[in-house]
Amino acid sequence: MAKEYPCTLCTKVLLYPSHLRIHMRMHSGEKPHGCQQCDKSFSEAGHLKEHKHIHSGKKPYQCTYCDYSCTQINNLKKHERKHTDTKPHQCTQCNYTCTRADTLRAHMMTHSGERPHRCTLCQFKSVTPGDLKAHMRIHSREKPYRGQVCTYSCNQAAHKIPFRRKTIWL
Repeated sequence: MAKEYPCTLCTKVLLYPSHLRIHMRMHSGEKPHGCQQCDKSFSEAGHLKEHKHIHSGKKPYQCTYCDYSCTQINNLKKHERKHTDTKPHQCTQCNYTCTRADTLRAHMMTHSGERPHRCTLCQFKSVTPGDLKAHMRIHSREKPYRGQVCTYSCNQAAHKIPFRRKTIWL
């Protein structure tokens, strides 16, 4: 039986000491692999290698279903799930499934009641940072979504009204 290397800070168990060292960087925040073209740093050399594609313009990962291409293999996997309708992330509390792990984490908070993102100006709490950002527009009165034809503006994209040209009968 292979030896296991458990993390002392979380429940993760790894099979190699080198993997444990890399995993521990997640807890420490250490990112020894820095990009020479921008200020981004990474905990793993492979992540830096994929990041460098952004600067070169190279998009080596091509979708097998359409002409989409990208710089990172994980982005391609997420994209291809749209074509196959594969939803590998399953809620343990209900029948909900989704394509992304972060979407499932947010969904799980609906069961636990956890709302970690809090407004500093009122009692509002949200599951996602995006919901909090949209809420903050109420306080700031920012209305970034504007009509293309008229002067209507609103603080949420869902509130935009599609423009319909009226037919005038003479």
